[in-house]
Amino acid sequence: MVADDLLDVVVVPAAGLRLAVSAAHVVEVVALPALEPLADAPTSVVGLLQLRGEPVPVVDLRTALSRPASRPPLDASIVVVTSAGGLLGLLGDGPAAAVLHMPVRTITVADPSGAVTGTGPEGEQVLDLPRLVERAEQGRRP
Repeated sequence: MVADDLLDVVVVPAAGLRLAVSAAHVVEVVALPALEPLADAPTSVVGLLQLRGEPVPVVDLRTALSRPASRPPLDASIVVVTSAGGLLGLLGDGPAAAVLHMPVRTITVADPSGAVTGTGPEGEQVLDLPRLVERAEQGRRP
């Protein structure tokens, strides 16, 4: 199979889903540290991660997907991604999986106006990162 036919994703468990984030956006995955509070942030932003001295806002994927917030488990990780506004942390419900090589032809297209743009071959929900960020900032359901 030609590499262009694959979408490399990092799978993040959140809200009972397996969310797939394009590996092209992923900078690194870090263990859940203590987060600094962030005043006047949208409800889905749970705090700031200090990554080598750079403040990175962290979005709780459960809240961003309009699911009830809950305390993350001890093995939760933060997937640090690049977005239009800089770095952003995505907090899930457990450790992020290794990179999966998802054949593009196996992705079922979802509603193009939502933050979930498709479903992978094993039920992964493929995220459109810019739309997720926009909806998290506006408090709307992806």
